[in-house]
Amino acid sequence: MKLMERLRIRSRLLIAVLVPVLVTAGVIAWITASQLKQSGEQEVERLRENLIEAHKEGLKHIVQAARNAIEADYSNPSLSEEEAKTRVRNTIRSIGYGNNNYIFAYTHDSFNLAFRPKPSAEGYVKDSTPETKALLRNLFDAGKSGDGFHAYEWKNPASGNVEPKLSYSVHLEKWNWVIGSGIYVTSVDQTIAAAHAEIEAQIDRALLSIFAITLVIVILAVTFGVFMGRSVTVPLNRVTRTMEDIARGEGDLTRRLPAEGNDELADLGSQFNAFVAKIHTTIREVGDTTDQVASAAEELSRVAEETRASVQTQGSETDQIASAINEMAATIHQISRNANEVQSAGADADRLAKDGGQTMAGSQQSVNELSRNILQSAEAIEALASRSDEIQKVLDVIHEVTDQTNLLALNAAIEAARAGEHGRGFAVVADEVRQLAKRSGESAGQIREMIEGFINESRSAVERMRSSQGLSEETVERINHASSALNTIEQSVEHIHDQVTQIATAAEQQSQVAEEINQNVVRIVEAAQNSDTGVTQTNEASQELARLGERLRELVSQFRV
Repeated sequence: MKLMERLRIRSRLLIAVLVPVLVTAGVIAWITASQLKQSGEQEVERLRENLIEAHKEGLKHIVQAARNAIEADYSNPSLSEEEAKTRVRNTIRSIGYGNNNYIFAYTHDSFNLAFRPKPSAEGYVKDSTPETKALLRNLFDAGKSGDGFHAYEWKNPASGNVEPKLSYSVHLEKWNWVIGSGIYVTSVDQTIAAAHAEIEAQIDRALLSIFAITLVIVILAVTFGVFMGRSVTVPLNRVTRTMEDIARGEGDLTRRLPAEGNDELADLGSQFNAFVAKIHTTIREVGDTTDQVASAAEELSRVAEETRASVQTQGSETDQIASAINEMAATIHQISRNANEVQSAGADADRLAKDGGQTMAGSQQSVNELSRNILQSAEAIEALASRSDEIQKVLDVIHEVTDQTNLLALNAAIEAARAGEHGRGFAVVADEVRQLAKRSGESAGQIREMIEGFINESRSAVERMRSSQGLSEETVERINHASSALNTIEQSVEHIHDQVTQIATAAEQQSQVAEEINQNVVRIVEAAQNSDTGVTQTNEASQELARLGERLRELVSQFRV
């Protein structure tokens, strides 16, 4: 496609004419050659079949004639078998035809019965090869089958080459002989080759005729194409020259093309004239508009310069406002941060006051519990002391019993001494009882001393516990006063925390408002800067517009309107 775009219209027209002609001629030549070749092949095949059939018929007639020639001797009952065989062999040996062609005869065990070219070679086949044995077997099979024909390749003694050969054989059933003859069919291939050569010559002559006709058609087509090309390219060249004059010459928009006729080129001329007329009108209007654009650009440049000065003044004042807002926002932010710190400290104090109140309440409860425990312990010790008095009484009884026992033991010892030898054992027992009573008295004395010490210590503990109970009651009263004070502090701290929270919230809101005001002022400053940039760009654009208007005026002046 790109290659066609590089070609001129005349070349395209020639290609459009020549390509169909050449393609048609090539297709016709190919179809003609194919049909001629196919017809020639069919004729050659029929010729081959006819030649082979003719050779078969001739060979069959010759062998049948030989068979008829030996029939009299073969079927003569008056002759012995040996005489009949001898006469038949002589008859076969005497038959010859064509160019050294002969009739052969073989037995089933490869015995050569008759060989006209060389009778001395008759007898069993010497140096029989597998090919020879296979050939004789095939000849016997062909003769027995009734068809008789067998095609093979064999060396031709005349040429020394292996050539195709055709044989026909007849089987003599009574003697199990086979007689027949064979001919080389090389002439068939030669005839076929000659026929092929003739067909190729006919194809060449047909192609030459087609080429000559095609050449004449091509010459006529080229002549017609050149004529048609000129009828198209001449008006197109006229349009091209006119367009080139408008583009590179004086830019004369008053020129027009001839538009006579009813073809596409006449339509092209009419449309071109309409296009040039429209361009003519447009260029004239562009010239008028260019002057207006130049004047408007100058006015726009002046207004942009004044706007730029105003925007710069506004930007300076806005910067001062932005600085003041930034300072105010920083102060409010500091107040908000301090209020937040006070709020945090108030929250900690409130929490500590509540923790102290809870601790005081817990201490009060613990001291009350301790006072109750001390009172209960004092009562228990007093009860124990009263029990100790009872134990003292029991010990007194034990001491009296011990004294009585000691006295009884002493009396028993006296009585034992009086009894003499008979009271010695009783004296020993009495002495043991007295020792036990003595130890019991000593133990009771020790217990009495311990109980008396315990009673004294118990009474002292009771006094101390009663004193501790008084102190715990005084401590409970003080804890109550401290708890009341902590409750008052907690309420005051909570009130202060609420006030500080309100102050912190108000300060935070003021900080956010100040930040929003600051951001708005920043956006105003940025907008002022953007306005300054936009005004500068507008001024530059107006100057560029003025320059382009001047350039457009120069371009329009190149056309003649």
